Amino acid sequence: MAAGRLQRWALFLSGFNYHFQYIKGSENGGADGLSRFPIESKEKGETLVDYFHFLLEDKIPISAKEISNDTRIDNVLNKVYLFVKEGWPDNTSEELLPYKRRKLELGIEGGILLWGFRVVIPNKFRRQILEELHGAHNGMVKMKALARQYLWWPNLDADIEKYVKICSPCMALAKNPNKAVLTKFAEGKHVFDRIHIDFLGPIQGRNFLIIIDAYSKWPEVYEMGKMDSRSTIDMLRDCFARFGLPNIIFSDNGAQLTSSDFEEFCRFNGIKHSTSPPFHPETNGAAENSVKSFKNAIKKLLIDVREKGSSLKSMINKYLFSDRNTPHCTTGETPSKLMFGRQVKTRLDFLTKSEANLNRERQIKFHHGNREVEFEEGEEIYTKDYRDITRTKWVRAIICNKLGRRIYMLHSNTENAH
Repeated sequence: MAAGRLQRWALFLSGFNYHFQYIKGSENGGADGLSRFPIESKEKGETLVDYFHFLLEDKIPISAKEISNDTRIDNVLNKVYLFVKEGWPDNTSEELLPYKRRKLELGIEGGILLWGFRVVIPNKFRRQILEELHGAHNGMVKMKALARQYLWWPNLDADIEKYVKICSPCMALAKNPNKAVLTKFAEGKHVFDRIHIDFLGPIQGRNFLIIIDAYSKWPEVYEMGKMDSRSTIDMLRDCFARFGLPNIIFSDNGAQLTSSDFEEFCRFNGIKHSTSPPFHPETNGAAENSVKSFKNAIKKLLIDVREKGSSLKSMINKYLFSDRNTPHCTTGETPSKLMFGRQVKTRLDFLTKSEANLNRERQIKFHHGNREVEFEEGEEIYTKDYRDITRTKWVRAIICNKLGRRIYMLHSNTENAH
């Protein structure tokens, strides 16, 4: 931050092409004080250059006269203006501290306060300046970089951030925030306390129903001839005939799982049916992970030359046998041991199985979520609107009811949203 006089000299000298050459005093003979004394200029007064007009007049949407006039009547800047001209007192109010810290860098040009080469904007014009900086909906970083070239006021960066955060078009088309910290389901109290179900396919033209027990991690796979509610209910009845009725079924919002037939089946058998929020399949993570594991394993078996000639059903049974008798990363036990209370005999019984003590915190660590956020009823928020999946955007909404820790019932008036 150079003084105003040095800035004027810099501007004046920028009109010349020159170079510096050092000459020792002993070799610069004949020179004395009078020969170096400047000749008195015949012009009256000093020709001063107005920095505001030279550098800034065409860059900001406010005239020099407007800024000069409002600087004199601004409750804070009129005091700063006076102190810059006549000197700063030892004690100042809190609102003047940002200016006092820069007192050696503040100057006056044409009635305008300058911090170095940046114009100090009166409070009256700050909102207008922010609108100009955000005219093309620039982000915070670009707005700050642009502002730092021409203007300043205390807390400028904070005002820019606040302005962008309340811009409705920017919020409606904002990127998804970082993932929230993983919220785990409550651990199952016993076998088949809660099960997770999902569909997979087609694999070789066939579709499958995947069932996973939350307590034991025991998987079941059923080939589906049809993907309707009645076929799904028949497969669940076959499973329940072996293990009994669960207390909770957790699924996505597939049509066959939200039909009146399926809801009636759950109600008749005293089963609570919970579904994941639309477009958030990760909420049903237990079933999603089982689907992914099953799909990857079957694809590998299909191209394994050692399985040539084996039927798809045989490959599925081979996968299930291996998965059920392998220690699970969450429980540290095999699904078969937790399901039946004993270790099922395999051909590898003579080997010592590895102990896996990976716990719930390990899953949370690798979830990559870092936000810890909760909302209350009546709070106004922005949420992703999935009603038109070809054009998703953020819309303003009110929280009407809190259904779970991170599941809410929302009301959005999209006609008034911008």
